[in-house]
Amino acid sequence: DAPAVARLRAAGAVIIGKTTTSEYGWSAATLSRTAPPTANPYAPHLTAGGSSGGAAAAVATQLGEGALATDGAGSIRIPAAFCGVAGYKPSYGRVPYVPNGVDRLAHQGTLARTVTDAAALAAVIA
Repeated sequence: DAPAVARLRAAGAVIIGKTTTSEYGWSAATLSRTAPPTANPYAPHLTAGGSSGGAAAAVATQLGEGALATDGAGSIRIPAAFCGVAGYKPSYGRVPYVPNGVDRLAHQGTLARTVTDAAALAAVIA
């Protein structure tokens, strides 16, 4: 497990699955050749945003209490805004991220339905 996932498990979290992301994490829409586009949960003809659109859509539709996501150029913040959930992108290095040093643009963060929940989730993984 990645450090953030290991910390969640140690705190008693149940990991229920993985969600879609855009290929290489470089798109403002969650598009992939391996899955259909991730739709906005409130307006299915629109995008959920990217690259963590699958996580934001899952949280918005209450598939889970929160989700982990990474952000280098808006990949937490854009889907959070599009799906009406809270996204938290911490400062680089606040949350251990594997592989370390490969991409200093990527920050491990959280998505949840409220700012309080996103902050609580972030406190566990930091």
